[in-house]
Amino acid sequence: MTELESSSPRQDAKELAANLVRFTDSPRSLKICLLLAIFVNRLILALNAPFFPTHAKEVHNLTNSEIGWTFSVFSIANMTLSPIVGFTLRNVGMKKTLVAGLVTEVVGLLAFGSLAFYESDEIYLLVAILTRILLGIGAASTLAPSFAIMANAFPGEVDVMMSLGQAVSGLGYTCGPIFGGVFYLIGGFTLPFIAAAIVTLIAILMALCVIKQDQTLTIEDLTFAQKIAYLNRWQIIFPALCAMCASAAIGGLEVSIGNHLKDDFRLDLGSILEVLSFLAFSYVIAAAVLGPLLAKGILRKDSVMMMGMVGIALAMIFVGPEFPFDTQSALPIFFGGPMIGIGGSMSIVPVVSEQVDQAMKHHSKAREDLNNILSGIFASSLATGA
Repeated sequence: MTELESSSPRQDAKELAANLVRFTDSPRSLKICLLLAIFVNRLILALNAPFFPTHAKEVHNLTNSEIGWTFSVFSIANMTLSPIVGFTLRNVGMKKTLVAGLVTEVVGLLAFGSLAFYESDEIYLLVAILTRILLGIGAASTLAPSFAIMANAFPGEVDVMMSLGQAVSGLGYTCGPIFGGVFYLIGGFTLPFIAAAIVTLIAILMALCVIKQDQTLTIEDLTFAQKIAYLNRWQIIFPALCAMCASAAIGGLEVSIGNHLKDDFRLDLGSILEVLSFLAFSYVIAAAVLGPLLAKGILRKDSVMMMGMVGIALAMIFVGPEFPFDTQSALPIFFGGPMIGIGGSMSIVPVVSEQVDQAMKHHSKAREDLNNILSGIFASSLATGA
């Protein structure tokens, strides 16, 4: 039986403790550090959403298409680079990649904040697109190693750690526009990016102090062909597809629901924000609850993912442009938003845990190598709806 095909039982407490020491001397601090990195990563995703479109239109005459591209290139860069980061984590190192990603985000934030000082419309657009690409690269280099360290340092707590990670991710995504809007009102265009950069610097300092230098294991690496062969199986592909579809559903709804409610139901901004808030907080709460239930074996991961996908499909009936029943009420949408949030959480939270369970059947070196790759693929799946 080859290394890739061999299986082993769950690690005992002694082995888990020895594995954790490779990453940190303070498990609690490591958890806080990783969750903060994920929070910051999602915070900056929509940080500029409340004010950038207006500023770009009124001050620099950018079109809706050009503004859309400044948002899209972030996700394109993130989605494209994340799998590559996962494949290279073993050679580059998880700590180095994480810190480099956070530093890249600081540079990108400060560069985007400097847009307020450009007078040329063409240079403004070029810098905006380039800095959003830079932020997407930073996001890929932050999320993939964060998930990889979670999976490798806490193999006995993957369910809980991933649920906390997704709860914090949803919270950061929800707080991003609020954070940006508040600091924009206080100090103008540049201040939100300076404030976010300061928070990111805190995450960098924590990572440098808490995470140990990467240690290379002496056991031989898997070949590239073995890695591809391992990934080409339904137990790996199906969870990735679930995360991708759920992320796309949530991201697509957040982009389109505002105009739908405004044009078809004449709802004001406050009501629209309520729908989005219900979706976001239902995702956060469901993610926090799912982890312990999955960890205790109360729920089956594959069943949860399947139910989540079914829930999203049904919820789309409520939030779609043509509700099947004759009604002038927006109540079905208020109901469908949280359904998508809960369904999205059910489809995303078990993904890494399910894939890591598959990797845990292999020897420690193979498992770590595969966890790194799976984390990159998972980060890329999440980027599809960003």
